[in-house]
Amino acid sequence: MSDAINIILFSFAALFTVNIFYKLLVNQSHAKQVRENIENMNKQLREEQKKGNKEKASQLLGDVMREQGRIMRMSLKPLFISFIIVAVFLYFIGNAYGNMSVQLNDGKGIIAIDGQEYQVEKIGNSIKIGNSECEAPCTKVISNSVWHLSAEENKVNLARIVASLPISLPLIGSDAGFLGWYIIVSIPVMIMLRKLMKIYT
Repeated sequence: MSDAINIILFSFAALFTVNIFYKLLVNQSHAKQVRENIENMNKQLREEQKKGNKEKASQLLGDVMREQGRIMRMSLKPLFISFIIVAVFLYFIGNAYGNMSVQLNDGKGIIAIDGQEYQVEKIGNSIKIGNSECEAPCTKVISNSVWHLSAEENKVNLARIVASLPISLPLIGSDAGFLGWYIIVSIPVMIMLRKLMKIYT
């Protein structure tokens, strides 16, 4: 199974766990009612603003802010728990799919990738890892994963490419590492899970 699919599955598991805590710790029927109140008041607010009724609009705005404050207070406990869950998940996923580097001694070193050791050798800008060799910076497949290889004087850096994107995204680029891919995946997964599990906070 590819790195990209593995991270999708791990993300689904982590976010499902997060939403279970939202479901257990927050009265979702009450949260739904508060959301509906906010939506209705926002409609009234827009109507009063169109009419130019500043006093009524100001009152409605205050009501909306109070209701949003209620939603925030409901979310505090599960939000804290979800932060811990995601932090632990990212720590373990980072260890499994994060970037690596190997310190060289006389241009040589050893690196372990997915439990297998590889001999690393650097001569000038040429990097050799196992049977793979290229002029740095370059991209190579090693142990069923795609890596971007770069070199310093006495060090070789390996950045794992989890997914190649059709477009270049800000801060992520077109080659996503584990964190960038998790961020891309987690947004639609979270939206889908919240709808399926009827989470309103």
